Amino acid sequence: MILTNVCYYTIPLISVMFAGHLGELELAGATLANSWATVTGFALMANQWNSLYVGLEGDELNRKSK
Repeated sequence: MILTNVCYYTIPLISVMFAGHLGELELAGATLANSWATVTGFALMANQWNSLYVGLEGDELNRKSK
């Protein structure tokens, strides 16, 4: 789990560091892209979890009603 967290934070850090060597505009673009990807990934993950939870809850209610 520790290795996963290190990789999770290190990969965007390294890409932003490389973009920083190219220039300020590239650094800003890389930072915005990483932020947007992270937020979108969390939103999609939360949405899928919510859909799964609602689906399982509905399935459980259908089983009890039979």
